[in-house]
Amino acid sequence: MCLKEVSSGENKLQLIFEYIECDLKKYMEGSCLSEDKVQTIIYQLLLALDYCHSNRVIHRDLKPQNILINKSDLKIKLADFGLARTYYYPIR
Repeated sequence: MCLKEVSSGENKLQLIFEYIECDLKKYMEGSCLSEDKVQTIIYQLLLALDYCHSNRVIHRDLKPQNILINKSDLKIKLADFGLARTYYYPIR
């Protein structure tokens, strides 16, 4: 995901990223997904989660609205890390 701008104010930090056309929920409402498309999306989602978990980050709000998808090439990106937490061993 390409970071375009950073804006800060009183107790607020905003990160502005590249524009993505739609989220997975809207994408699924618009059409019937073929098996190939489902496999592509799930594979990318698992890679993204593996990356987060290998860096000790738990998303905690994974839902279709927080999975952004580019319609032209089916690239997905995870969004909304507002509830995300880092974890360290041992977990209590």
